[in-house]
Amino acid sequence: MPHCVVRQPCWAAFVIAASHWSGSSRHITAHFAEMRTEYRFRCLLKYPFFKQDVKRERVEDIVAQRMDQIVVIDVESTCWSAQPPAGQTSEIIEIGVCTLDIASGNRLQKRDILVCPERSAVSPFCTQLTTLTQEHVNQGMLFADACSVLKEKYLTRERVWASYGDYDRTIFSTQCETLGIDYPFGKRHINIKTLFALIYALPHEIGLDAALEKLGLPLEGTHHRADDDAWNTARLFSKLLLQKRQ
Repeated sequence: MPHCVVRQPCWAAFVIAASHWSGSSRHITAHFAEMRTEYRFRCLLKYPFFKQDVKRERVEDIVAQRMDQIVVIDVESTCWSAQPPAGQTSEIIEIGVCTLDIASGNRLQKRDILVCPERSAVSPFCTQLTTLTQEHVNQGMLFADACSVLKEKYLTRERVWASYGDYDRTIFSTQCETLGIDYPFGKRHINIKTLFALIYALPHEIGLDAALEKLGLPLEGTHHRADDDAWNTARLFSKLLLQKRQ
């Protein structure tokens, strides 16, 4: 049987089940998910080539349950005041990491990882924004090595990770795909910028400095340096977590 046919869930069975199901849409969705899982494991028994994909998915789901810490990430990337020069593209030049203990809300560790760009150069505009120069980032590690550090030292494939906004997740995903590097994170990502706006019923999302000010928290270090922004983001997120437990 062709591979593409085997991988498709039995939608006809889903429709029949829905016609006899009186629960809410959420329950129906959950029921369909259970049916799809059962279908996939039946295929696993019957079709050997199906085994590897199912096994990988199951391992990822189990591994990503480590809930001792949240890894807060912030990145800085090459940027320009207008369009990038010909042949250049924005890429990560600094990764800030702050681990946050979930139970206590304490920030545990802060780290700055410089990354040497491979397809762009640091512009004067970028230096003005971040204080980083080309000489700084030339001393950094390759992006692939930085991803390995995240996976091996901070277990980012296993732990929930968070960032202030979706830019960090997006540029990691894009750069990994472009360079053919394994994405260093699991599926569980928290966008603290959106979460903050929802909790406080804001009309729109606001920047990190404004969010800190709203909570009466000082901005520690230098804004737009990745390690300091990750440190401040973790403090803000900690306050959100702890106040919701009271």
